Amino acid sequence: MSLKRNFSFEYGLHVVELYLSSEVSSQDLAIRVGINNPALISKWVNDFQIVGPDALKPKEITYSNFLGAQGAQLFNLHSLFKISHHIHQKCLFVLFLSS
Repeated sequence: MSLKRNFSFEYGLHVVELYLSSEVSSQDLAIRVGINNPALISKWVNDFQIVGPDALKPKEITYSNFLGAQGAQLFNLHSLFKISHHIHQKCLFVLFLSS
């Protein structure tokens, strides 16, 4: 079983800077810094070169990036249904009391 490790922004930036300032391969650097997946270093470096340091910052988990756009739409639809259902129940209760 694989456990996902989360690395801090500072650590990721440090690893990227080590990679960019040396002639070491991502595989050798991964061994040196204790990262099991050298491809992660390559991804960090690529993202850093395209976006800059912000690419290494943790992403906020939202419904849209966790479930995708359709999942977010379903969640919003479900929320609307719950609200309308709640209003419907209140209306029925008021009608019951007034009868």
